Amino acid sequence: MTRGIGVFTGLLLAGIYCVATAQDRVAEMKPNQKTVQAGQSIKFEVTLDKAPNVAASVCLHADPTVENPFGLWSENCGGAIAPGSKSYTTTLGIPDGGPNGKWKVDNAYVRFQSQGGANSRNLQFNTVEFEVVGAKAIELPDRATIEIAK
Repeated sequence: MTRGIGVFTGLLLAGIYCVATAQDRVAEMKPNQKTVQAGQSIKFEVTLDKAPNVAASVCLHADPTVENPFGLWSENCGGAIAPGSKSYTTTLGIPDGGPNGKWKVDNAYVRFQSQGGANSRNLQFNTVEFEVVGAKAIELPDRATIEIAK
């Protein structure tokens, strides 16, 4: 019985190690410009620690670090990285009403298709911040009168 528990514990620890090392994928991202006009796109260069051996996409997600009353954000999973390629250029479109101020890429992951559907893996990456300027002020109504139609 003790030997069985020891083997089980060893397999469990080996499995945890394998999962931990499998998720240690690293990407370095550099924006080509540090400032972007709201309603425009910002371009990023992504360099992976190693090339995938299947066709894949790198997805980036950015949020403002300033007050964001409408919850606006940006994400792009477009374009494909060819098997064997370690570098990738992509863009994030900033919404017209995206707030002025500092934004940050807060999530990056690689996604690929298999027979079982889409699969993804989070990437570790360096902090990337950029400035959004010229945001169009969003004006929305504060009140409404609602009546039963005749």
